[in-house]
Amino acid sequence: MYSVDVDISQVVKLSEKVLRKLPYILNDSITEVAKLVVAAEQDQLRKDFTIRKNFLTGRFKILQYSRTSDLTAIVGIDSRVQGAPLLLGFFEEGGVKEPTTGPELAIPITGEAARPSFASSVPTAMLYKNLKISIKVQGHAAIFPGLQNTYLVEGVGVFQRTGKTTELIYAFKRSAPLRPRTHMIELAQTVIRESFARIFNKNFVSELQGST
Repeated sequence: MYSVDVDISQVVKLSEKVLRKLPYILNDSITEVAKLVVAAEQDQLRKDFTIRKNFLTGRFKILQYSRTSDLTAIVGIDSRVQGAPLLLGFFEEGGVKEPTTGPELAIPITGEAARPSFASSVPTAMLYKNLKISIKVQGHAAIFPGLQNTYLVEGVGVFQRTGKTTELIYAFKRSAPLRPRTHMIELAQTVIRESFARIFNKNFVSELQGST
């Protein structure tokens, strides 16, 4: 009869070290994947939209980082902005843009002074609020002049005089539909599904080699 003695003490010690390190491995892996999701979402936004201001892509970020005590990372749209609410989230399922400071939306007309081209931002001087449209009474009528040779026509929009011509530069609308244009949830799921196992295995092997 043969007997074999196997010393498993080193295996036990290694297992103990790995178990102690496992929360850190998971934390590092979750954070790494979260960053990949953010990068993929920002890249997709640049493809889905005409980005006039870079801050828009930066609104998609890691909202909560994973910790060893709470292995949860949250990625999404940071909608905390000054002024009008950020509408980016509405493009996932669709929605309606409604006025926040008046009865109607002032929509800049592409190709006119408020928005010379589709890709361009509204020049600061031509922002609706900076036109400082006021009300003046002339006889029995009220007129609404503004800066930059502009004037308002109730229920229609804002016009600008340029020489002998007058052009509509803002059109008033009670609301504007926002059709679905993004698939952010689906994209995030795809990135996680394709990358988490690979990244976890890489971090696990690295920790295992460092513990031997």
